[in-house]
Amino acid sequence: MSPTAYPRWRFFPGFAEPPAWALDLVAIFRANRDEIDSAVVHARRMESDDVLRVLVEDLERLGFSVERGKKKIGKLPRPVFFGDEGSFLRKYEIDAF
Repeated sequence: MSPTAYPRWRFFPGFAEPPAWALDLVAIFRANRDEIDSAVVHARRMESDDVLRVLVEDLERLGFSVERGKKKIGKLPRPVFFGDEGSFLRKYEIDAF
């Protein structure tokens, strides 16, 4: 990987070749670099929600679900720790999956 590659990334597990969707995902970030790169000086500091607004359409076109707001209806809750009878004990609200 060249030191100027953007974005810098690695696919896991390391013994598997990255699938096509991973390369498509990297291409989305590369295509939007000027708008999201933290090394670029922006009019104001870029927050994660600002970056999501730039990427949302491309990510959804690729099949991702993306958070659409800070109210409950726009959030993406994902269980990460399950308990008795399949209930979930812990969940996170994620930006995209």
